[in-house]
This record gives sequence, structure tokens and C-alpha cells, in this order.
Amino acid sequence: MSRKSSRCLNSKSRLNTLIYRTR
Repeated sequence: MSRKSSRCLNSKSRLNTLIYRTR
């Protein structure tokens, strides 16, 4: 469960960073 959560969080974080950078 912890691993899956980490992966999901990582994906969201990466997407957020991308959006932030594009902004």
C-alpha cells in the first residue's frame, strides 16, 4: 500500500511540477 501511494504521489508531484513550470 505504501509503495502504491508513493507512486501515485510521485506521479502527481511530477505532473504538478510540469504544470507549474509550463505556467
